[in-house]
Amino acid sequence: MNSCKKENYAKAIYHYNLADRLRKLGHLREAAEQEIIGDHYMSLYRSCKG
Repeated sequence: MNSCKKENYAKAIYHYNLADRLRKLGHLREAAEQEIIGDHYMSLYRSCKG
């Protein structure tokens, strides 16, 4: 996995995990925002070459 893929995948997973923790605490709006950010990094991960 090249550095572009690694970096964007790690950021996506971080934001997805943060969204999950926020959702469990009842912070639904903040969780949704973090999930959108995670989706953004996941799309960057998918667009990386290699």
